[in-house]
Amino acid sequence: NVLIKSYDPATDQWKKSSRYSFTYDESGGKPKKTLIEKWNPFSKEWKKSGKYLLQHNARGKTTKEVHVTWNNGLNKWINGLQFKRKYSKNLLMAEIQRRWNRSRKTWNNAIKDEFKYDDEGELTKHIEKRWSKDSAKWQIKDQFLYSKIKDIDSEKNE
Repeated sequence: NVLIKSYDPATDQWKKSSRYSFTYDESGGKPKKTLIEKWNPFSKEWKKSGKYLLQHNARGKTTKEVHVTWNNGLNKWINGLQFKRKYSKNLLMAEIQRRWNRSRKTWNNAIKDEFKYDDEGELTKHIEKRWSKDSAKWQIKDQFLYSKIKDIDSEKNE
């Protein structure tokens, strides 16, 4: 478990803020669930706030992550964000972010990040895309090109 405290300068004390609790499968390894709780100073108890549901590949990389929020009024968990990640060996090749549509009860595409690497595994390109509901396709929003600093410096001297 991880406990986060915040400093209150008015009282000169550290106060409970958040608590993260991890659940593992039988084999140990990476957590499959993270529960997030917030401290309620009035009732003096931890209150559910959110949770992360995680799936990992054989290399221990997170391939699916779902963020869920506790709704006190409805007294139930509400889906929020979902991340799906694809790897080539240990390199992240793509990540798709989807948002939960509460009325339709479906995950909707939102953002897609694609990554390219050189032969040494150094990031060379990052393409950020947004889902277009109108065309039902991914559309490029931004592209980022990366180069080693030594390459940039050598180009300046030429």
